[in-house]
Amino acid sequence: MKKDTLSVSNVVDRLTSPTPSFWKKVQKLALVIGAVSASIITAGAALPAVVVTVAGYAGLAAGTVVTVAQLTKDDEPTPVTDGSAPSTK
Repeated sequence: MKKDTLSVSNVVDRLTSPTPSFWKKVQKLALVIGAVSASIITAGAALPAVVVTVAGYAGLAAGTVVTVAQLTKDDEPTPVTDGSAPSTK
């Protein structure tokens, strides 16, 4: 496996590359968790402080998972089916 260096062009390449299907599912789940935690934080006056605090941490974790899932890409080349040059996912 090729070792990637940390550079702006590498991060931009990862952001624009297609996300593998497993990470898309993880990303959607994290977005739902983030939305639920945001709604709990918004209704904070009616809820105990510990619930609002846990919702804040859940929102932070969800945001991190969404970012990591977006930066994940598949290094395997896509199989050629139409005779054109192979591309990466």
